[in-house]
Formats: sequence, C-alpha cells, structure tokens
Amino acid sequence: MKTLNLIKEQDEALDELHNREINNELETQNPMLKNMDSQMDKVNSKMKKAQKKLESYVEKSSNTCLMTIICVEILFFLLLISVF
Repeated sequence: MKTLNLIKEQDEALDELHNREINNELETQNPMLKNMDSQMDKVNSKMKKAQKKLESYVEKSSNTCLMTIICVEILFFLLLISVF
C-alpha cells in the first residue's frame, strides 16, 4: 500500500512539473508568435501593395501595347490606300 501511495505521489509531482514546463514553454513562445504575427501582417500588406502595382502595370502595358498595334494598323492601312 505504501508503494502505491509513493507511486501516486510521484505521478502527481511529475504531472505538476510537466504542467509547469508546458506553461513556461507557452509563456516563452507566445511573444515570439505575436511578433511573427505582426511581421506576417506587414509582409501581407507589402504583398498586397506590390500586387496592385503589378496589376496596374499589366493593365497599362496591355493598353499601351493595344494602342501601338492599332496605330501601326492604321498607318499600314493609310499606306495601302496611298499606294493604290
């Protein structure tokens, strides 16, 4: 009976130690996770800005390219009309 009580006390002491270690680890990691979350928010914001700039560039490039093609076609058409 004494042995069972001793084992039970040891189990309880180990559980308490384990719970303290887990708590200490969580207290250590929580600020790191908050910092990482803040950094991820900043990176996400920068990525959104970069994506908007890229979309704007692609839109402008497409319009510029389209306008160039139209101008070349008009010039080609005018050249054909003047030759014939």
